Amino acid sequence: MLTETFEIEVTKYVYCCCCPVSFQLNYLLLLGWSLDGERERFTVDEMTKLFSLDRVTKAPASFDPQKLMSFQSDRMAELPADEKLAMVLPYAEKAGWTKSPNDIQRIRSVMIAAGERIRVAGDILDFDFCFVADDELQYDEKAMQKRITGAQDAAELLAGFAETIPAIAPFDAESIESALKSFCEARSIGIGQIIHALRVATTGTAIGFGMFETLAILGPQSTRNRIARALQIANSR
Repeated sequence: MLTETFEIEVTKYVYCCCCPVSFQLNYLLLLGWSLDGERERFTVDEMTKLFSLDRVTKAPASFDPQKLMSFQSDRMAELPADEKLAMVLPYAEKAGWTKSPNDIQRIRSVMIAAGERIRVAGDILDFDFCFVADDELQYDEKAMQKRITGAQDAAELLAGFAETIPAIAPFDAESIESALKSFCEARSIGIGQIIHALRVATTGTAIGFGMFETLAILGPQSTRNRIARALQIANSR
């Protein structure tokens, strides 16, 4: 079982990460060796100069997938946007999301908005709601029930906010946030009474990166289309 788990984790890592050799060596270096018990990051030159057998532990090394992912997350967070984009594009291409130059820009926007949520290159696939057609968006049943169907006034608030969307210009994260706050203030409600329903209506799920960045990426028409479809589904239940 341990061998199978190791093989699965390594296969997943190789498929999704595409890390530089120096990073891979950095993780492998610490499997049974430590400089001072604290430092974990080394360049290849530092590894060569600092490694010594007397610092190798007597206990057998063990594969730690969480530690590996921690290294990977740190590495991805440090990458320049262009380099990170080059890593995620192959996965987006396989998913059929790169049919035009505008698609590449959307992938870049999603990648930047997702930030540290993209720990490995393949994580871009977690944000498929930004790329599917409006009428093909799948809704999480529990999220739909909790945030829209079973939430008091959620449907009415969503419909009301949808009517204000054409007036939001430019349709960017800052303007959307301002418009939603004004909408809430006009109705004397907290933003929490609509924003969770808005996320489910436009992404199909209760989790994701920034709501306002998400809507800006989707654009005004898709945002309205998805709200309308979510309300139609909710009303049919």
